[in-house]
Amino acid sequence: MSVHVIKVHGSDVPEALRESGVTQAFCVEDDAGQRVYSDNDLEVTRLAASLAEQEEKAQQG
Repeated sequence: MSVHVIKVHGSDVPEALRESGVTQAFCVEDDAGQRVYSDNDLEVTRLAASLAEQEEKAQQG
């Protein structure tokens, strides 16, 4: 599985984040199409690393 991190702007930012004043955010997407949005780059980095680690463990064992 691969994990993609995409920076989104404007109307591509989910409404809930836009309502709180966020104008840009990050989207973490896995191969299954599951998406998580956040404006916190540290949180996104941790999530992407965690998803990649989980997949690596699943492939090994």
